[in-house]
Amino acid sequence: MPKLAVEVKHYLRLTEATGLMQAHFFKKMQQRLGDNMTGLCAEWNTNLCVFHVQAMGKPLQGTVLVGELAVKFRGEMPQEAGIFIGSLEKAFREETISLLSN
Repeated sequence: MPKLAVEVKHYLRLTEATGLMQAHFFKKMQQRLGDNMTGLCAEWNTNLCVFHVQAMGKPLQGTVLVGELAVKFRGEMPQEAGIFIGSLEKAFREETISLLSN
């Protein structure tokens, strides 16, 4: 299975970064990807989120970990979805930077 791996550094307090990610990250991704992101199920437990979603028509499951210095995304998609990994990594990175740098 192709792996999704993104790390975005931030300079916010952990509680602030976690609150922003919990409140806005998946909404921003939905706005960006539109119909290419459906069926989102995300469960936050403090600073860790376990999620699964249909991204670009393929199942994506993974985690978002908000740490003291960085947000880390890890995920897996089916082999045939490997072509989309770069696009998704770029979207995760850009939306996280936008969210945590304002």
